[in-house]
Amino acid sequence: MKYGLDRIRKRERPGLRALMDVSRIRTGSLNSYHIAFGLAPRINSAGRLSTADHGVRLLTSQDDNTAAAFAEILENLNRQRKTMQEDIYDDATAVIGKDQADNPLLIYSAGTVNEGVTGIVAGKLKEHYHRPAIVVSQASEQGFLKGTGRSIDTVDLFALLNRHVEIFEKFGGHAAACGFTIAEEKLEEFRTLLLQDMEEMIRRNPSLLEENLYMESIITPEQISLDLARQLQWMEPFGKDNERPLFEVRNLQVLNVYTMGAQKQYRKFQFRTSEGIAYAVAFDTEIQGLYSVKAGDTLRICAEISINNWNGKSSVQLIIKKIL
Repeated sequence: MKYGLDRIRKRERPGLRALMDVSRIRTGSLNSYHIAFGLAPRINSAGRLSTADHGVRLLTSQDDNTAAAFAEILENLNRQRKTMQEDIYDDATAVIGKDQADNPLLIYSAGTVNEGVTGIVAGKLKEHYHRPAIVVSQASEQGFLKGTGRSIDTVDLFALLNRHVEIFEKFGGHAAACGFTIAEEKLEEFRTLLLQDMEEMIRRNPSLLEENLYMESIITPEQISLDLARQLQWMEPFGKDNERPLFEVRNLQVLNVYTMGAQKQYRKFQFRTSEGIAYAVAFDTEIQGLYSVKAGDTLRICAEISINNWNGKSSVQLIIKKIL
């Protein structure tokens, strides 16, 4: 992947060049994060909402005008995907908060929605509630539902489904994710069986649903520097089996609080290091306690140490994963 990133940074291919432009990704700062959360979602949006041909046409384009046209198509599809995803997720959290708040496994019925985004919603629910989450939607065949699920590290979702093969029309997946088709009248039986399974697993292992954050070290703001962030960059590219390191940052004194994003949904906290002013940013709107932080607070957080490149200048920044 390292050498692949080096090639992409050279901007040799019209399609990737155009996609980076609509994604507002600066070539010099491109890393695995930009691939995972900038380029890949836009390419994937074609298959989710329309046809994967758009992505193929983009990546095989030989001239800038064709590439720019397909990059714009993907950008628009990605915006639609985000809107659909957020609408379904908001409804799901409202339903779960009312009816399933204490359930060890979540099953949300989304009705007639685009199944291209249900897997993303299941993943967000899993992250937010830290328990297995399944989203079911109306299948194209009358009387059937399609389901997609995402699971936490301690629960093998495929093994759970495999206990009840007789209830499905078809199913598949692996420990972390599943997909299935089921008759509508069997949904409640399915829900009951899986909840019984989960309750039995928790009786055997009471800590099953506890979230474990693997942090490399405890540090203070005085130890955070641009040089440290650059040293951590030597470990890139990050991803599966080489996760981005997390740190417990203690005694972070919040000097000011700023909002970011089109809906002002993100937060940025100003703090001081031995090198001067720095910022801790939170892009995960589900972080507990995020919106109650105010200037003058002292925080203990779980965060990534990264580099922010802006207007030709580089500075250290924290990416907040959890307020401890």
